[in-house]
This record gives sequence, structure tokens and C-alpha cells, in this order.
Amino acid sequence: MIAAPFARANFFVITGASGGGKSTLVETLRRRGFRVVEEAGRAIVREQLDAGGEALPWADRAAFRDLLLTRSIELFDAVEERDAPVFFDRGVPEAIGYSTLIGSPLAEETLREAEARRYAPTVFVVPPWREIYANDAERRKSWQEVIEDFTATCDAYRGLGYVLVEVPKMSVDLRIDFIGAALGRPL
Repeated sequence: MIAAPFARANFFVITGASGGGKSTLVETLRRRGFRVVEEAGRAIVREQLDAGGEALPWADRAAFRDLLLTRSIELFDAVEERDAPVFFDRGVPEAIGYSTLIGSPLAEETLREAEARRYAPTVFVVPPWREIYANDAERRKSWQEVIEDFTATCDAYRGLGYVLVEVPKMSVDLRIDFIGAALGRPL
């Protein structure tokens, strides 16, 4: 693993399965006063749909991946906070996992750029939750695709040396209490 000049111990990633309640969890943290960073993938899909673009996970998957990586790095680099917790709705390693999923590897230089952006070593993972999963205009995955994407995402974080902590399926408030307990501080 390369040196991580951009390592940020106060940057916490909440990742996991599409439709597993992750974004609701992050939005609740925002309402509680924490700095949060929006998921790049959803924003890209909205922009591409509005513009009639093809860089979508169901159209040009490699173009979507490239935008996902670029935007994720930009979001990481834009946050200047160095002390207070910052919660990211997904992170840079998502593009690495997505590359594996679509069978389109990243160039070595690009991979090094992604690997250089290091979050806190503990990554919170929201597991697939079929009972609450729903498709919408921005999420068009089958349940099987959700599982495959979840697996590739977790593998990417593990491959980069992160410790994954699964957030149990429970109410949003209890999930936040769980994360707070794992961090050793109330949220």
C-alpha cells in the first residue's frame, strides 16, 4: 500500500447496499448537526438524467465509474475540516469496487490517486435489507445486482485495509447510537 498523504482520521464513511437505509442514516446525522458529504453516485445519475447523458450505471458503466471516481476525489479534497467528525455517504473506494463489478480495471495512476485518499480506518457498512429496498428513477438495480454491488464494495474497502463494521438493521436512531458507541462518543 502506498503512503497516504491525504489521510483524514476524522472522515468516516458510511457505505453499503443500495436501498439499505444508508442515505437516511447520513441525512439524520446532518440534521443532528454533523458535517456530511453527499453520495457522488446519486448526484451523477441525477445530472446525467437531466442532461440526457449516457454516463449511467445502466448505460455507459465505465464513463459512470470515471465520473464517480473523479467526483469522489473532489468531494474528499474539498472538505477542510480536520478535527470534527465528517460523515461521507460512500467514499472513493466505491469506484474501485465498481471497476471490479463491471470488469473494467482502473489505470494504475488513477488507482494510486484513489488509494491516497484515506478515511478513518473504521468504515460503517449498511447491509442489504430487502424489506426496505425500493427502486426509483436513480436506482434501477435488481436485488441480485444489489448483492453483487455490495460484495464488490466491501471487497474494495477490505482490499485497501479498512475495517468494516456492519450497522445492524434497526431504527435510524438506534443505528446512530450504534455508530456512536463504535466511535466512543454519542452522536
